Parts: sequence; structure tokens; C-alpha cells
Amino acid sequence: MLVMPSLWQLLMPRRRRSASHAAVTAPRPAPSLAELRRKAASFAAWFRTVEPLLPMGGEYSHLRHVGEELPAWLLTDASPGFHDLETQYMPNDEEVRTELARSPTMNSKAAQRLALGVSIDSGGAVFEWGEEAAQEYVAALLRQPFILAFNGLRFDNVVLSRYVNDATARRLHLNTLDLMFWLQWRLGEAKPRSLNTYAAMLLRKKKLELNKFCGPHESIPALWRRGRPEDLVALRIYCWLDADLLRDLWSATHGSAMERRAFYAWWLEDQASRVRRALAATPPATAPSLAFAVPA
Repeated sequence: MLVMPSLWQLLMPRRRRSASHAAVTAPRPAPSLAELRRKAASFAAWFRTVEPLLPMGGEYSHLRHVGEELPAWLLTDASPGFHDLETQYMPNDEEVRTELARSPTMNSKAAQRLALGVSIDSGGAVFEWGEEAAQEYVAALLRQPFILAFNGLRFDNVVLSRYVNDATARRLHLNTLDLMFWLQWRLGEAKPRSLNTYAAMLLRKKKLELNKFCGPHESIPALWRRGRPEDLVALRIYCWLDADLLRDLWSATHGSAMERRAFYAWWLEDQASRVRRALAATPPATAPSLAFAVPA
């Protein structure tokens, strides 16, 4: 683990322009914590019956961690940490296909392996992490009151699950508020948008463009593997700026504890809908009921 060099702090004033607080939807009715525990337990029992019918290593493995224990972000008003990571490989790279052939039950995202992660703790300190420090990276995230990541439940956490045991992976899930879903709910949208789109909509900012460093058909993992000093510096800045965008987006859209309760109830329903659609697209010969309603 390395503390990020002073270049990051030198760049900071350029990133701290005032954020546009876009209009957000009206607060939803918020269930009690006891009600949320019942809803989550009901969801978990239902998901256990349908999980064997879902594609192996697919989009929904994170839902195994849902249960009666509530996420940390429902239980505190403390400031969160933020993080973003990049991987060594793309899903269709030969190295990923080879590892999945050896370990068919492995999630394909875990096979992409950690290249670089950047975290910003709740006090604002910025840290950089490589694969050799993956376990320390997870431990640092778990020391935060809670953490925000963009598509973190389905991607970042799954990548990091490669380096920790299942109990720690579950703790990471419970400590993560996924800003992608939060913004979808907050803005009342049918589908989530990209980080770049939300940054433009809400902050009038955008992600760092890496096309000056990449070839026309070159991926970020390929840039990292090429390993030229200028490539690695660009990737470090790119990853840090993404994490910093998360902080700005949360500052612009964060809500009350009661709103977070309403969000979690919505998220459970949304995830159930996604699972039902996945199952309906490839109906098995014999299946348990796809019907699921979060109990009132």
C-alpha cells in the first residue's frame, strides 16, 4: 500500500469546483429497520431457491450476501469512504478464458484480477493499491463507516472477492452502497446510467479521457499490462479521478437515513425483478416459483 503522491493533492483544487445539485425525486415512504430485516430475509430465502437456475458465475452472485443483517450504510450517518479499481484483463482475454476453463465455478469478474485500486477514506486521505496488497485494500475499505463504489456490488466487490474468504466478501457487500443504483433510484430512472453520464448530468464534469494514451482498439487493462511509465501514471490519475467523482456525486445527491431505508426497499425489489427477467429469458424445465414480493 502506498499513500498517493503529492500530484494528487496538487490536482485537487481543480476538482473541487462547486457541484450542481440536480433536482432529485421526492422522498419515498421509509420502512422501519425491523421491516427491512424481514424484507431482506424474505428475499434471501427466495433467492436461495432460484440461484441454482441462474448462469454460473453471472451477474447475481452478490445477492448471496443479502440476508437479515442490514448494510452498514443503513445504520450510520458517518461520512463514507470511496473507491474505484481497474483490472488486469478484459472478460474475453485469453488469460480469463484459460482460468475459467480450469475453474468453471469461478466468477468471470474475479478472473479479471486486480490491477490498481484507489481509495479515499472518510477523512479524505487517498491511497493506492496493487494486487500484492489486495487483502490490505479490502481491510482498509472495511475500516470505513461504509464505502461507495460505482457498480461496486456487481463488479468491484466480485473482483476483490478473489483475494478474501467468503465471510470477508460478505462483510464487503454489507459495507458497500452502490452509487450506480443509488443515483438510478434518486433520479427516478428506469435504468442506471454510466458514471460519465451522471457526472455530466449532475456535476458538469466528466471522466478523464485516456484515448491519448491508448490505441484505437486498446483497453485499459492492455494499457496497464503494457506498463510504460506514462501509461501507469495516466491510469493512476484516471482511477483516482473516478473515485473523486464518486465523492462529488455523493455530496450532490446524498440523502437522509430515512431515504436510504426507502432506497434499500426499492433495491430489493429491483434486484428481484432483474433475477426474474434473467430466469424468464432461459426458462428451465422445472423451476421454483419466480414470484417474489418484498413483504410489507
